[in-house]
Amino acid sequence: MEKEAKDKIVRILPIISYLFAVYLLARATDESILLVMLGLSPALINLVVLQLYDPNKEENHLIAFLTPLILTAIFLIVWKFAISDAVTRMEGPVVAFINVVIGYFMTLIFIKIEKKNADEEEDIEMPVRVIPVQEAPAREDTDELKAKIREYAHALKSSAATKEAETQYLRGTLADYQARLDHDDKELEKLKRELNNYTVTLDMTSKNSEISEQRIRTLKELISRYEKKAKNDGREINRLREMISDYSHALQTSRKEIHTHLRSIEDKCKAINFVIGRVYSDKKGGSADVREKLQIPRELYNNFTELLNAKTDAQNVKLNKTLSKILIKLEQLEMTEADILPLKKGRIEIMRDAEDTVLDVLAKNDKDPIFDYHSEAKAVCQNLLTAI
Repeated sequence: MEKEAKDKIVRILPIISYLFAVYLLARATDESILLVMLGLSPALINLVVLQLYDPNKEENHLIAFLTPLILTAIFLIVWKFAISDAVTRMEGPVVAFINVVIGYFMTLIFIKIEKKNADEEEDIEMPVRVIPVQEAPAREDTDELKAKIREYAHALKSSAATKEAETQYLRGTLADYQARLDHDDKELEKLKRELNNYTVTLDMTSKNSEISEQRIRTLKELISRYEKKAKNDGREINRLREMISDYSHALQTSRKEIHTHLRSIEDKCKAINFVIGRVYSDKKGGSADVREKLQIPRELYNNFTELLNAKTDAQNVKLNKTLSKILIKLEQLEMTEADILPLKKGRIEIMRDAEDTVLDVLAKNDKDPIFDYHSEAKAVCQNLLTAI
């Protein structure tokens, strides 16, 4: 009786999980729950099939693993040929991918649930482990142990006196060493002042990095000369070397920041191109020529790594030109749409006004933060061009 109730609860859980996923997607996309359920209807039908045909049985394997693909293919046909207006307005490939993932995920859950139930039915007999009881030590062993403890206590007292003598000797040695270090205080203070003078704000360009590296070489030469004069202050010299290592690490960090800024431009350009592709798709009145005119060419941001690794002036000029071209493309999006594009109606109408810029049209017809992408990419371009 208890097993049957548990099986019913386990089979209801995937349905509750499906409804909860529909609710979350509806909240995340700001769409109605009915529209989201329509989009995920292949996954719902697949769930019903799994309830009717146990995927753990050999004769149902083919049904369990082909059903998600067949239902998703039917959904794509409905979307492609605009059989339903509600389905046509969806992002067909994305929704199809989600249905396939949910379908196979549910199949794996059912297989795992059945396997777990089978494992619980197995009765595994655990062997009984016998732990031996250790006998109490004999009285003779106890007396011997007490004698050893007394000997060890006596040895500790003798060792304490020896340690005190060694401590006095070490204190005297330390005092002598401190006296020798006092003679080198003036030279050491001078070197510290020179090190502080060479600590400057790091630049993002390779030219300033080379200047900073020259300063480090000069500082290393100063430390080398000082090592000949002050052989006994090794600890202080090691500390100065650690400071030089930190300074060199900071230079490497500066170059990594340039890499990070260029990766940021690349990511923003890709995001802008995706939005343009969605808003100016063929079914919304766009065309390949329109998308090519608005989108940022991939060859402009795909060669950032090659240009940054090269340290010649010619490569720096190429990087400057590439950033300038990207900036021109970004500024083009701020122009009025009607002035630069031939407008025509598509199967799906998009929202636009006569005085809207291209950015305004993209923002009205897509949920991505296109203004943020554009402003961040433009700001980074301008900052890098100023630095270079």
